[in-house]
Amino acid sequence: ATGTRTGNTISLPSANASMHPATPAESFQQLPDLGHSRRAAPLRKEAAGVRTTPFGEVGTIFSDGALEVVWVSKQGEAVDPDWFEQDQTDVLAVIHGELKVEFESPSLEDAVLGTGEVLVLPAGCRCRAYRWPRDATEATVFLATYRLG
Repeated sequence: ATGTRTGNTISLPSANASMHPATPAESFQQLPDLGHSRRAAPLRKEAAGVRTTPFGEVGTIFSDGALEVVWVSKQGEAVDPDWFEQDQTDVLAVIHGELKVEFESPSLEDAVLGTGEVLVLPAGCRCRAYRWPRDATEATVFLATYRLG
């Protein structure tokens, strides 16, 4: 499948044509075991571990000490007044709804990502992300993937 690239955003084709890292999970007992692979359904809030924050729920899908993949569900939460910053590159992929990403730097244009869109945030990029529009009745769910350490 080929996507359309605009800046750091890649729009993925439709199949039928989300701040903060979670604590690394120790086991995946809640997820179906497929041999050496693991499966999770973020829209059903499946994860090895889920934590609730004032700014959304975070579920750890995968963590091996070097790489972590989490889903983030935002619905009815407050907008974080602080800026989020990762020491590593962070890749966000919206899987349901829309996500607004605001950047602290006035030289960067804020972005609204829809289902199937991906945003690559370089290390040190200060931003905040929240459900868009704010009065949406359904949750915005996105995946965040980043290196640990």
